[in-house]
Amino acid sequence: GFLATWDKEGQERTEALLKSLQEGDHVVHSKHGICKYGGMEWVNLGGGTPARYLTLHFLDGTMKEPLQQAALMTKYAGTGVGYQSAPPKLDSLSAPQVWKARKKKALTGMRKIALDLVRLQAERMQHTRVPFAEPPQQPEFEARFPYVPTPDQEAAFEAVRADMCGCEVPMDRLVCGDVGFGKTEVALRALYRCVAAGRQAVLLAPTTVLAAQHYRTLQARFAGLGEEPAMLSRFVTPKERAAVAQRICAGEQLLVVGTHALLSKKITYPNLGLLVIDEEQRFGVAHKEQLKSLSLTTDVLTLSATPIPRTLQMAISGLRNLTTIESPPPSRKGVETIVVPESDEAVRDALALELDRGGQAYCVVPRISDIQVVEAIIAR
Repeated sequence: GFLATWDKEGQERTEALLKSLQEGDHVVHSKHGICKYGGMEWVNLGGGTPARYLTLHFLDGTMKEPLQQAALMTKYAGTGVGYQSAPPKLDSLSAPQVWKARKKKALTGMRKIALDLVRLQAERMQHTRVPFAEPPQQPEFEARFPYVPTPDQEAAFEAVRADMCGCEVPMDRLVCGDVGFGKTEVALRALYRCVAAGRQAVLLAPTTVLAAQHYRTLQARFAGLGEEPAMLSRFVTPKERAAVAQRICAGEQLLVVGTHALLSKKITYPNLGLLVIDEEQRFGVAHKEQLKSLSLTTDVLTLSATPIPRTLQMAISGLRNLTTIESPPPSRKGVETIVVPESDEAVRDALALELDRGGQAYCVVPRISDIQVVEAIIAR
């Protein structure tokens, strides 16, 4: 085929790029900047053999790029959240110096962030704090867990306990595990240990819905143990938010869960002992490091099913400790993943198989604009 003359790695990268692109998608060209993808077509230039070219629309013109140069391009990934991200500005072919300046600025920013991260980790490792004491009511709190812990959960419990109670260096541990494998329980036991010591504990969630879910869990688990959790998010009225913020700043509110509202510059934590970050891959670098920088003696516990490369690299390189929860709960069945060519019949058979057994079926569509199209295909 037309990719046969390329090395295997380049072929795979090009195929992956083409499969991910649709006309109108934004693309980053390493030499020319941000443009819009206009499709692929056969072009005969100079009377020779026709070749495939990618059509790229820039601010001031259109460019035909040979398919062999696809390695110079990547699909644009915005900095916003989901469909709220604003479309990027297109670059101009006639002003290459502008794109070069933008790349240089981004590279400088990346280096600064990397240096700041390493510097922060080095400073944290040089500071010490008094280890947490195992509270007398810890067994009672743990007994409220309604399930039998898995072996990997037990290992995670012990690793966090050792970090908090057996080390003078503040904890910085990443816990990786699939959804439903019990990462939250690891966090709950750490939160209780911190609060029982009279120090503030913060659980940071990426969405208001997840924050509310954690809040209900905390209410149930901490009921009758002397510390009421509080929540800061858009689900809380302005009056309640102000009251909670005032208690946090005064050091009176020890346990709090919330979203980015917890990162407000108006909120200070006079006695912060533990920061738990759930789904850390959905927070920006600046957000996560902002709270960590508040106190060099703050223990940090990060939860993620899909850690970002930066976090994973820090764990693998030893800058952070890593715990994985791979053993599924007893009731969890393995997920079978099947990749097949696009086919209406395959979708129909898969949905029918699940519905015939009385189960639920979800059809995930990558673009909002395609939902009605896919709905019509399923209905047909």
